Amino acid sequence: MDGSRDVGRYIMSVAVSMTGISAYRIRRYEAEGLITPARTAGNQRLFSDGDVARIRELARLQRAGMDLKERAHTGGGGSE
Repeated sequence: MDGSRDVGRYIMSVAVSMTGISAYRIRRYEAEGLITPARTAGNQRLFSDGDVARIRELARLQRAGMDLKERAHTGGGGSE
C-alpha cells in the first residue's frame, strides 16, 4: 500500500456528496475523535479516501444501533 488512502483530497461538501452523511454529523464524528481529517493552511478539512470509508462505516454502525462514543473510547478498529 502506498498510503494514498491517507492523503486528504476532498473538502467537506465533496465528502458529504460521497457519503450521503450530513456535514453536521461528519463534524460530530471528528469532535468525538472518530475521524481526524487533514487540514489546509486555512484550516479547511480535507478528507482522504480512508476518511470517506470510515465515515460510511461509522454511519452504518450508528444505523445498526452501536454507541459510537463507546467505540471511540475502546479504540474500535476501523477498516484502515
